[in-house]
Amino acid sequence: MGMYPNNMQQGDIIFALMGANVPFVLREAENGRYRLVGECYIHGVMYGEVAEEPGWEKKVGDITLC
Repeated sequence: MGMYPNNMQQGDIIFALMGANVPFVLREAENGRYRLVGECYIHGVMYGEVAEEPGWEKKVGDITLC
């Protein structure tokens, strides 16, 4: 269950950014960069629960917004 921005499209990606209070919807742009679509609510991801999942540390990396 969740809530997301009205302009979210198929293929957008939900990111749990370290240090943020909410997850964000990002859209892949050119040259490996991303555009911010907006914030969202995803049940079970709001308070860092995703970091408790096995293997999450393998998905940590840098992203560039444009």
